[in-house]
Amino acid sequence: MKFEEFAKDFETRCRARGVPVDALTVPVALDLMTAFYRDELVTGIDPPPDDALRFSWGVRDRGEGDHFEINLARVVSTRRMDAPPLMRELEVTFRLSPTPELRSVPHHELWCYSRPELPDFVGFVRDSEAYAIAQRETVLSVSLASVVPAA
Repeated sequence: MKFEEFAKDFETRCRARGVPVDALTVPVALDLMTAFYRDELVTGIDPPPDDALRFSWGVRDRGEGDHFEINLARVVSTRRMDAPPLMRELEVTFRLSPTPELRSVPHHELWCYSRPELPDFVGFVRDSEAYAIAQRETVLSVSLASVVPAA
């Protein structure tokens, strides 16, 4: 599947599960994103890209003020001669109020670089501080974004 089709396919998977993107929970997003990563190979990029999953969390400001964010992303990158890698990301972002408790939580990332690593990655995510936070705190918003930086 071409990266440009990722967002549409992920939304289709959400609808098939009976959950619109804006109503996703971290556990459901994790199930959907890991299945999507396992089942859909990236096509249409030459040379063949690196393909990974990233689970990250911490307080960020994306121009709308500080939020505690939990982010699950599929990250596709291609190495180019004499240039930095070109990265593309499909991100599901959960925004929470940046309470004093959440502000004290350090930024962190977990990565999965191959399909054989998926079971360990899922276990690490489920054991993470961010996963526990998502179970007890109120999520203010959920968004899906396809990020393709300018070349």
